[in-house]
Amino acid sequence: MDSTVRLILRAGQLGALFLLASSLLIWAGGGCSPTSPAIGEKGPPPGLAISPAAATSSGQTLSETGQTASLQSSEDKPTMKLESPAFAHQSPIPKDHTEDGKDISPPLRWSNPPEATREFALICDDPDAPSPRRPAPQPWVHWVIYGIPANVRELPAGIPQKEKLDSPAGARQGKNSWGTIGYRGPAPPRGSGTHRYVFTLYALDQPVNLGPGATKAELLKAMDGHILATAQWIGTYERP
Repeated sequence: MDSTVRLILRAGQLGALFLLASSLLIWAGGGCSPTSPAIGEKGPPPGLAISPAAATSSGQTLSETGQTASLQSSEDKPTMKLESPAFAHQSPIPKDHTEDGKDISPPLRWSNPPEATREFALICDDPDAPSPRRPAPQPWVHWVIYGIPANVRELPAGIPQKEKLDSPAGARQGKNSWGTIGYRGPAPPRGSGTHRYVFTLYALDQPVNLGPGATKAELLKAMDGHILATAQWIGTYERP
């Protein structure tokens, strides 16, 4: 009887050893799931964005993790810019482009207009010399030009004082505060200090329905709701 009990106990010990050995062999052979975190290893905290590449490399998709990817553009869209090769921004305008010189329009060039641009317009005025117009004084207008084709990127110096221009083809000019057509240069009252001359370029989503000779106010009204972008270049002038 004692020998029978001892045999049963011995068999039980051998079975336990066999099960332990089998478990060790399975573990050593890679029985753990490659996509499961190891014991003690934590997954990403809730709300953390996972990129598609990172999720794929870990064997997970975004839909499986229930998290969204954070996607950012590598570069911002360029902003429309206006400049003049004749003078630096917020610097004195050369005499040739004033009433004290040849009184010709300065060269202007621009870049990076919106893709949907159909036409350009430009206004130059002097906010430091308001006109006597009521109910509120308005900046003195030096230049109004519109109907500039969308493929044009510059205005050369000396645009003729004509209502309709051959170059840029189709462009028209409006009235300045003197009541004449085309560009009139700086002519501030002597002793009135430094005046600013603001050149503002407008990119439009459709052509303006205006004939030649329009005023600044008429052009602004026609452009209302159709301005895609604006850019400015400012020059200064002073008469001692």
